[in-house]
Amino acid sequence: IKKAVQNLKVLTSYRAIILVFGYALSKQSSEVFQVMIPFKFEAEGHSLETAAWCLFIASIGNVISRVTNSALSDQRWFNMQLVYVIGILLTTISMLVFSLTSDMMWRKVLMSVFGYGTGIILTLQNLVMVE
Repeated sequence: IKKAVQNLKVLTSYRAIILVFGYALSKQSSEVFQVMIPFKFEAEGHSLETAAWCLFIASIGNVISRVTNSALSDQRWFNMQLVYVIGILLTTISMLVFSLTSDMMWRKVLMSVFGYGTGIILTLQNLVMVE
């Protein structure tokens, strides 16, 4: 019980609260966005195959991001907090612009940006918390 109380004392830090709730909100909105893509495409008359390709493109961006950020995060000059915030911005902006555009080429580009941003967030979340 002492250890649980000590762990809860971390939540007295505003930085920890912002990081935890920011991550939870980011993760939830990303999941909802990915789930809604097939429905949006079907409503617009596109095939489910097109939706699957867009999600595949996002996953490729995610993998590339995880590999590059894992390697770069060990470097002394790498600013984890800045890159983490950039990842959140990339994810948020790509979701917003995706909902406003109807051109499939731009949607594919935005899905790759979304995947890259999501990869940044997932790779650096634990490291930013510890730092």
